[in-house]
Amino acid sequence: MQGRPLTAARPSGNGGAKLFTLLVVLLPLTYQIASPFPFLSLGELVLVPFVFVLLVTGIRDGVYSPAALSVFYLVPIGATFVDFFLYSGAYLLIADSFTVMARILFYYALIVVSTKYFAKDFALKCYWGAIVVLMAVLVAQLFAHYALGFDVPIVQELGPALFAPSQYADTDTYYHMYGFRPASLFMEPSHCNLYVAPMVAILLLAPKKVLEGLSVRVAKRRIVLAVLLTVLQLLTTGSGSILLCGAVWVVFFLVPTSVTGIGLNYRIIFLSALVLSLLAGFAGGYLDFVLERTARGATLGPRVLRGLNIIQNMEPIQMVFGVGLNNVANFVVQHSLYTSFDEANLEFTASLLERYITSGAIGFAALVYFFVKQFGVQKMLVQKAILILIVVAFAYSAIEYTYWFAFFFVLGMSFGFEDETQMEVKRHE
Repeated sequence: MQGRPLTAARPSGNGGAKLFTLLVVLLPLTYQIASPFPFLSLGELVLVPFVFVLLVTGIRDGVYSPAALSVFYLVPIGATFVDFFLYSGAYLLIADSFTVMARILFYYALIVVSTKYFAKDFALKCYWGAIVVLMAVLVAQLFAHYALGFDVPIVQELGPALFAPSQYADTDTYYHMYGFRPASLFMEPSHCNLYVAPMVAILLLAPKKVLEGLSVRVAKRRIVLAVLLTVLQLLTTGSGSILLCGAVWVVFFLVPTSVTGIGLNYRIIFLSALVLSLLAGFAGGYLDFVLERTARGATLGPRVLRGLNIIQNMEPIQMVFGVGLNNVANFVVQHSLYTSFDEANLEFTASLLERYITSGAIGFAALVYFFVKQFGVQKMLVQKAILILIVVAFAYSAIEYTYWFAFFFVLGMSFGFEDETQMEVKRHE
């Protein structure tokens, strides 16, 4: 494996690669399902043998590890081992770090094998199919609640079948606690929004030939479909939907017409349609709840403010190397850093702050290097937009070492892959 810019690679067209691709595309959904092993979700369990076999095969055939990705994943591990020598007698338990390190190495390997075995065109079709199903379920939830007066059972009703079951498993109890916040087939609205947001970016910013490869009908209606997906995301009431959708639409309206192929008049029409849709939601009082919740900070306290409080209590050497992966809770308990924002999971903070807390300035510098490097390497506008979505998600959610980052990154980088048709043409030149 060699460190090269992550731009063009050759995805395999065989059945094994397509099954691997399907499993990656559906991972955010299958991750919710429990496996026989308490530390692995079903989505991860079924991918483990694929990643292992493809990695062994790929080392022979020429998979590669981009330098920026290696820095992103491996520097925090190195910083944690430094912390171990400094604080192993105080609060740091290296055994707690190993669980995160294992996931880091797994998703690192998953992304590496994706450079050769992720079939871009097939992935886009699978992704669009999943989006259609998710949005159909979401519409059914909305229609049943507002038109028929009953609530479709939520995913949490599955209870023991879930990888991380919610304490509010009953549909009525859940909606009573949080208000009517539909999430389709996900456990939380934020997860639904994270999954759908890249598709909005693809519809608005992907090259026409890419969308036509997906479907000519979709290509012709891409802006209308993007508006529809945006409105449906907002109807989940997730505050993240405002940030994610807003970022994509800002990029769309700022880039030149020559890039998107959409003239100013059409942009105004589509913007007006989006605004009218939102006004209809305000008229019904529905979106007032979203903005009110966002204005109150939603989960800003535990995600951001609590993280800032932890940083203020770190020692100078911890400012450099952090407190160690998966040792935030141990650090907080040892230093009695309890705040009014604490929740059950004392490890939880937004990814940008978590990176600094767990691996210090050296880890945060690695993160900045990764984003700057990738923004320069990824040439297509849709790739840059998905990177922006990752940055936005890092600012309010904890996704850096999870399946979400792997999903976003693999999906975004795949647009630099050459499809099978292009490869066939080059073989015969």
